Amino acid sequence: MTERVGYGRVAGYEVARYRRSDGFSEIAFATGLGCQVMEQVETTPGTLGIPGSKWHYRVTGYTAGEPDAARFRLPEGYRVKRGRM
Repeated sequence: MTERVGYGRVAGYEVARYRRSDGFSEIAFATGLGCQVMEQVETTPGTLGIPGSKWHYRVTGYTAGEPDAARFRLPEGYRVKRGRM
């Protein structure tokens, strides 16, 4: 089960924060961006109640839309070689 635990801001956008009832997962959705995931924390249980590992993902900058296609073009003069080098 998941419950809303509050609101906040991530990368300048308002987010709604949710936590799984077992306490090992928390996620923040940007409500104004179609519920884009802006932050997520996953913790795995370890032994004796000590967390085994923790993974934390947080958006630090966000620009809506498609990226510039030029970023995906090969540089001028770049050649692809086939076969063994």
